[in-house]
Amino acid sequence: MDYKSIIDDIVWWIPFKKLRNNIRNKINKDIDIHINNLMEEKLNNINNLIEEKLNNVNYNINSLIHINNLEKLNNITESISYRIRKTTPQPYLYVVDFHIAEHCNLNCYSCSNFSQLAEEEYIDIETFYKDVHRLYELTKGLIKEIHIIGGEPLLNKQCEEYFKIVRTFFKTNILQLWTNGILLLKKEDKFWQSCKNNDVEIVITKYPIKLDFNEIEKKANEFDVKIKYTNPDGEKKSWKFILDDKRKNDGFYNFTTCVMANTCVSIKKGKMYTCAFVPNIEHYNKYFNKNLEVTELDYLDIYKINSYKEILEFLSKPIPFCEYCNVEKWKTLESWKSSKKTIEEYSDD
Repeated sequence: MDYKSIIDDIVWWIPFKKLRNNIRNKINKDIDIHINNLMEEKLNNINNLIEEKLNNVNYNINSLIHINNLEKLNNITESISYRIRKTTPQPYLYVVDFHIAEHCNLNCYSCSNFSQLAEEEYIDIETFYKDVHRLYELTKGLIKEIHIIGGEPLLNKQCEEYFKIVRTFFKTNILQLWTNGILLLKKEDKFWQSCKNNDVEIVITKYPIKLDFNEIEKKANEFDVKIKYTNPDGEKKSWKFILDDKRKNDGFYNFTTCVMANTCVSIKKGKMYTCAFVPNIEHYNKYFNKNLEVTELDYLDIYKINSYKEILEFLSKPIPFCEYCNVEKWKTLESWKSSKKTIEEYSDD
């Protein structure tokens, strides 16, 4: 039964038709107005609720868009900043590497120094002396760190002599020996004494091999020699470096996104390099019968320059060899791998 039938039941007893109709109409009108008001109020409430929900949704969407844009902006900013740093000359050299052994006793997958492919070879100590002396002449000693590396530098039985040569010129700079640590406990006391006398820090990379690091540290403490680790937690992953023999890559892009460019600075036989690949590509070429060319534009002859500025400017510029690298496809693997010495380690599979 609707409300109009109920009203008829209420007013039926009124004897005068005109009065009865007026009363019925009045009641109906009042009820219609009340119902309309209620309906309008309900609709307003519903509209307000919908608007509130939409506002919340829009706010959340806008927040997500804002956050996403901020992340994109931060990533772009970081990328630009990184690339600017790569092409900006350093104020001075932070690190210079000297390889005193080309080969290694631990075959790492896709080694950036190609040490797993190298034959036994050591840097001539007279050449080393001349290069260190020349570096000092050019820099007046303004270098933060000098690293003795390899290959595995401890394979060189004259290791202590190289320490003395560096200290002849660079007396207070940080001097580090970078090693896999395998041979440390086999070294005689004269080695440890030389590390102490020449203030050499030993930097060890922990590989997933059996090594008694407690014994190594105990031996180092005995001679008051500092031990550091590149990966104190012991987690070590291999890289896969991709090289392109056809030289089809954007050298500028590669240089400005490379982890080594203008960072892994090294000197080898009178030449300075801006990354690890160029001075060691000879091992790759020989082992795989390739010809990734190194030109005079890929290195700096330290005996043909006259200023520190020439060094810093050269290191911050792309070189022709950069076109051989496919940096975009370089990646870290899930864990450390031993090399099988196949060219697939440097190719895009």
